Amino acid sequence: MPESAMTTSHASVSGSRLHLADVVALLGRVPLSVHQLLFRLAIAGVFLRAGLTKIGSWESTVALFADEYKVPVLAPHVAAVLSATFEVGCSALLWGSILLFLLTRGGGAISLDHLIARALGRD
Repeated sequence: MPESAMTTSHASVSGSRLHLADVVALLGRVPLSVHQLLFRLAIAGVFLRAGLTKIGSWESTVALFADEYKVPVLAPHVAAVLSATFEVGCSALLWGSILLFLLTRGGGAISLDHLIARALGRD
């Protein structure tokens, strides 16, 4: 490879790294309270709906494993139980980790507890 091509290639890689560093720095300036709000909304929206759907239509869940998914090794009922267990169990772990974050760091500036503390002069 000619030296000029290697220099151009090196400059392009350096430029990409610089651009990536700029993007990472920009993302690092997003306020923590925005992340905290999105965490709470994610918990409420996704897991509540998924859990209620599974609980409310257990026969449909088993039927899906029997007719649609057709898991070759497990009986449909066993596959449905395992699926529900892992979905609820792992989502609970995720849910718990987000709650741990909120408990240790607080709800952030976009939260009811922050507004109450501010109104009481405890900001």
